[in-house]
Amino acid sequence: MRRIARALLLAAGFAACSPSLAELEGFPCADDQTCPPRFTCISGRCMLGSDSVGASDTGRPALADAPTTQSDSGALDTGGPSQPDTSVSTTPDTSVPPDASVSPDASVPDATPETSVPDASDAAITCTTAEVLCGSTCANLASSAANCGACGRSCKNSAGVAGTCSAGECVPETRISGLTSPLAEVVTDGTTTVYQDQNRIYTCKLPTCSSTTSALYTSTSTWQATMGGPMAIAGPAPGALYFAATYVSDGSARVAKCSTSGCTDPSQWSTPAAAPTALAGNASWLYVAVGNVIYRTSHSSGTLTTFATATTTIKSMVLGASDLFYFENGIGIRRCPIGSSTCPSPTKFVNITSGDHPFTVAKDANATETLYWVNNTAKTVSSCNAYNCNPTVAIAPDQSAARIAADNRGVYWGNQEVVGCFKAAGCTQTDLHHFVPAGSASGSSVVSMVSVGKDLVWTYATPTGNSLQRVTANP
Repeated sequence: MRRIARALLLAAGFAACSPSLAELEGFPCADDQTCPPRFTCISGRCMLGSDSVGASDTGRPALADAPTTQSDSGALDTGGPSQPDTSVSTTPDTSVPPDASVSPDASVPDATPETSVPDASDAAITCTTAEVLCGSTCANLASSAANCGACGRSCKNSAGVAGTCSAGECVPETRISGLTSPLAEVVTDGTTTVYQDQNRIYTCKLPTCSSTTSALYTSTSTWQATMGGPMAIAGPAPGALYFAATYVSDGSARVAKCSTSGCTDPSQWSTPAAAPTALAGNASWLYVAVGNVIYRTSHSSGTLTTFATATTTIKSMVLGASDLFYFENGIGIRRCPIGSSTCPSPTKFVNITSGDHPFTVAKDANATETLYWVNNTAKTVSSCNAYNCNPTVAIAPDQSAARIAADNRGVYWGNQEVVGCFKAAGCTQTDLHHFVPAGSASGSSVVSMVSVGKDLVWTYATPTGNSLQRVTANP
């Protein structure tokens, strides 16, 4: 028994130390039972059996393997016939659960994406009831200056300054307040805005135009601009400003000329028989309407020659690429080609027999010249191709206006408020954009209006004061 116990202690010691098999050879022994399993006691030394170490491993002939298999009961095999160990099952043991304390290595991603935890970037964006999703941002279309009334419709002005949105429309802002005259006209060359106040004319550049803008024309001792009189910017670039004026020394009506870069004493350009009622010009010619007669002059001479004669007073004129369009009060719109020096037989274009009908012409996005006009009796805003006016298109029904303007984005008109239509095929009442001017009240009215880049500019007369205002007009 002591030998068996010693053998068990040796086996346990060897197992704990885990020496290599070669290191265990030569261990002192009394018999095989005092050697570790698979070793045989030869000449008082434990020697490894031949089934584990070949002759080449030890330098000695291979030895027969001594059976040292331990039974399940713990007794050592005594050398009897070897029996297969049926106590060891070949079926995997499922009775031992996996160690839950060992978590999988999170640093090594699974080849299959985890679907139980959605990625935050893929999660649906939920907007409040008052908001809609514009790209990846929730926006309130009633108040968002970047998404005013529609996603992407910005109130930012041409200088990149964010505007204000209210009720889904960009809010007009007052650039110059305290204008004296309620008949302030405004014109533009697309960069410079020129406006009139009383008998003086001023210039500024939007959107930074302010009340501190220096005056373009300040002298009143020689010239006085006609209050509410016509103005036009025309001539070779950068062009010149022409305006109706009174020569102070004799009180005669004149057409004065001044550089848009500024001048204190304009030059006398022409002397019509009476005060001009309309002015229009291009790079080559200036057209001056006086009563029912249209005169023409070059930008270098100032000498007036008769171009066309109408039946009644000419209220307004506008130039297209190859024709001059003018409105005869109570009759309608007529057309004259500008390729010749005179127009003895103007073409009837649109017959409008009653009411005051302001109109304008502008190129649309396809560079097609389109004529726009307002029939204040029928209360419609209409348009047609400037060279084939059939049929006319009702841009907006039930509308009246004191002034109208247009550009390649849309058409705009104004009375107490400014209204815009950005659809070439026409607008219903629900399609119209309403810009409410600052200080809008009963008795207020748009006096003059022009489009400057993305800005719409107008002079506004109210019972309490007059001003120059602007708004970002985006489709």
